[in-house]
Amino acid sequence: MASGANPTNLTSQFGGVIQSITSYAPGCSNYTRHSPSVTVLSPNGGETWQQGSRQKITWQAPSSIPNVYITLHSTQLRWGGEGAGGYIPVFSTVIASSTANTGAYDWVVPASIPQGSYKVNVQAYSPDVRNFISDDSDAPFSIVAAGGVGQSAPLTQLANTLESVRALLEELSRLIR
Repeated sequence: MASGANPTNLTSQFGGVIQSITSYAPGCSNYTRHSPSVTVLSPNGGETWQQGSRQKITWQAPSSIPNVYITLHSTQLRWGGEGAGGYIPVFSTVIASSTANTGAYDWVVPASIPQGSYKVNVQAYSPDVRNFISDDSDAPFSIVAAGGVGQSAPLTQLANTLESVRALLEELSRLIR
């Protein structure tokens, strides 16, 4: 390396989430600092979830992160235009706007979610790197119409209503704190 050079190499994955930083400074040895990461554990690909069913979304994240943001997005894309950054998911929704980083979130799949192929994204703000870190399911999973034994439209509607009430109470509780 030339004398006085101070290059910095940023390696990224998942659209700009910094995974490691390698820096060189004159007179100092190089070092690598690994930044925290979030890892989606479930659903991670190949699962089939029915509308109206209760499912557990799980992830790993550093304990220094207090809350996570969970979204669902279809793997089918449409052209959103240059202003939208190109291709965007045909369907996307917020599952939890701010839930405690416990590593698990119980979710009732609403009947309003179209049948199709999806991935879950878990995102968090890391105070360690002062940036957002996130991860998607490694592969798509399916959401299909309700049809399990004992599943009926009124029960599905009740489950969706209870899930909406639970999410609202969680958000109110978070705002009160």
